[in-house]
Amino acid sequence: MRHYKKIREKYGPEVLVAMRSSAIGEDSIHFSFAGQYKTQLKVSAEALLDTYKKILASKYHASAVVYRTQKGLRDEDIVMCVGCMVMVDTRVSGVAFSCSPYEPKTPCLEIYATKGLAENIVQGKQEADYYKICKTTEKVIEKRLVQENQPVLTEKEIKKLREQILKIEKHFGCPQEIEWGITQDDRLFILQSRPLLLYEEETEEDICLEIEGKEVLAESGISIYKGVACGKAFIVRTDLDILTFPEGAVLVVLEPLPKWATLLKKACALICEKGHPATHLAIVARELKIPSLFGVKDITTKLKNETLITVDCTRKKIYLGCCESLLKTQIPQSNFMIHSPVYKIFKKITDLILPLNLTDPDSPFFKPRYCKTLHDIIRFCHEKAVDAMFSLGIDLDLTEKKAKRLVSKTPGSWWIINLKDGFKETFDPKKKKITLEEIESIPMKAIWEGMIAKPWEGPPPLDFKGLGSVFFWSTMRPELDPALAFEPREKNYVMVSKNFCHLGMKLGYHYTTVEAYIGEFISENYIYFYYKGGGADPERRLLRIEFISEILEKIGFYTVIRLDALFAHIEKNPAEDLYQRLKVLGYLLMHTRQADMIMSNPSLANTYKKQIYEDITHLFGGNLGLDTNFFHIN
Repeated sequence: MRHYKKIREKYGPEVLVAMRSSAIGEDSIHFSFAGQYKTQLKVSAEALLDTYKKILASKYHASAVVYRTQKGLRDEDIVMCVGCMVMVDTRVSGVAFSCSPYEPKTPCLEIYATKGLAENIVQGKQEADYYKICKTTEKVIEKRLVQENQPVLTEKEIKKLREQILKIEKHFGCPQEIEWGITQDDRLFILQSRPLLLYEEETEEDICLEIEGKEVLAESGISIYKGVACGKAFIVRTDLDILTFPEGAVLVVLEPLPKWATLLKKACALICEKGHPATHLAIVARELKIPSLFGVKDITTKLKNETLITVDCTRKKIYLGCCESLLKTQIPQSNFMIHSPVYKIFKKITDLILPLNLTDPDSPFFKPRYCKTLHDIIRFCHEKAVDAMFSLGIDLDLTEKKAKRLVSKTPGSWWIINLKDGFKETFDPKKKKITLEEIESIPMKAIWEGMIAKPWEGPPPLDFKGLGSVFFWSTMRPELDPALAFEPREKNYVMVSKNFCHLGMKLGYHYTTVEAYIGEFISENYIYFYYKGGGADPERRLLRIEFISEILEKIGFYTVIRLDALFAHIEKNPAEDLYQRLKVLGYLLMHTRQADMIMSNPSLANTYKKQIYEDITHLFGGNLGLDTNFFHIN
C-alpha cells in the first residue's frame, strides 16, 4: 500500500491501475501460462486489496492447475506475485509478433490491432485488424481489416510500431510476442514482451499432398499448430460440456476462450470457428503441440458430435472420416515436458532405478558391490532367492525337496521344482534327475511338446551385419561374453504343479518368462508371457519382438511392446485351447533364438518368417483351426 500511495500522489487520487499476475517462470519460452492467471484492468483504490487476493488465488484456478500439471511443474515451482501499474488509456492496442510463428525464416513481422483495450483480442472474444510487414522495407505485405476501408492504425503508427518491435527483438536476442497500446495523445506504450514460440516451416511436399475419395468438410482457416489428427468431433459450448468431453476427441469451439485450454491434452486436435494466432488459447495450443485450426467459418454448424473427421492443420483442410494416408505423414512430436522440473527429477530418479547392469548370474561381476541401480539390487536378490529355493535341502539333507535336473534334448540346463503334484506318483523323490515322462504338469508338458515338435537346426542363415551388431553390442555390455552367449551354460528354472507352470528361461542374450494355469474352470485359466533381450542392436531386437507379437496376436493373445520387451497374455479360455497355444509358445522359444541378427535383412527375414509360419501351420494349425493362408508375408 505504501507504493500505491506514491502512485496516487503522482497521478492523483482517482488514478486507476492495472493488476496482473507475475509468477516465477510465467511468460517464459516453455511456460507462457497465457490466459491461465487473472488480470484485472481499471482497478480503483477501494478494490485494490480484494483484486490482489483474487490474483494470488488464481494460481489455483482449475485451468491454471491443469496447465501446470501438463507442463510438469510442481506447486512449489510457482511463486505468485502481483504487478501493479498505472492504467494506460489506450485508443488502439494489440499484439505483435517480431516474426511469423509459422514462417520464421520469412523476414516479416505481424501486428494485430483493435480499438480500445487488447483484452478482448487475447481472450478470443474479438477479431482484430491484421498487418504483415516486411522487416527491411517497411512494406505492408498483407492486410486484413475487420471493417473494410477503416483501418485502426495509420501508416505512421505502423512505422513506429515496426521500429519498436525490431528494437525489442534485438534487445532480447530472440523473436518476441509483444503487447502494446497507443494512447489518446499518440504515445506508444509497450505493455509486455515474452519469447515467441516458433515451429518449422511447411515443405512443398506438405502443402501439395492431395487426398482423393474423401469429402472435404472445410478448407479454410489459420494453422495455429500444424499436424494431422483423426477423432470424433465434440462441440464445446458450455462449462458443462467440459465435464463430458471424451479422451481423444476433436475439440470444436466457437471462440478461442482461455478456459478451453483445460481440454487440450485430452483432445487430438482443436478447431475454432473464430480467432487468430494472438489469442491466449492459440499460444497454449502451440506450446502443447496440439494440431489446431482457427477461423474455420461455420464449422460449429457443419459438424455434429460423434462425427469422425480428419483434421489436417498443415494443409488447412477437414475431411469426413479417417484419412489413414494423411495420418502416416504425421511426424512424432518431441516431449513438451522435457524442460520441466518434474521431468528433470524423474530423469535423475530413473537413472538410479531402471538400468540393469547385473544380467549374468555366472559373471564374476554378479556381486552386491556391482549393484548400481535399484533394478540391479532386485535382480541380485531375486537370483539369490531363487538359487536358495532350488538348492533347498543341500545343507539340511532334504533331498526329496531339492530341484531335479531335467534330462532332455532341449538346449539349456533345466531344473524343476515340484510345488505340489507336478511329478508322477511313481517318481522317486530321492532321485537327482527327472525325465519328461515323469512330469505330470499339464502346462509344462504343453510347452515342451512345442519345444521338441521340430528339432532346432541352429541359428538362421548368417547375416554378417547382424553378427557384427551382436559383437558390437556385447562390447557395450562387458558382462556378456559373445564367445559364450549361445552355450547352454545358464540354469533355467521351472516350478510346477499338475495345473500350473512357471518357467524362467535365459538362452544366450534372451530372457523369457512363461506362467500358465490350465484347469477345470475356464475363469481360472491363463497364460502370461514375457520376452526380452537379444544380442543385436535395438532396431533388430524390436523387429523380432514385433514378429513374435504378430504371431501371438493372430492366435488370440493380447500383446504390449515396450522397447525390446514383449508382454502377452490370454485368459479365461478352455483348457485345450490354452494347451495348444502353449505348444506354439514352446516352439517360438526354441526357434526365434538369434533371429534378431537377420531381421534387418529383408530377404533373409522373409525366408525365416515364411519357415516359421509354415511350421506353426503344419505342426499346430489343425488344433488351432488355422488354414494354410492364415499367415502371410506382407
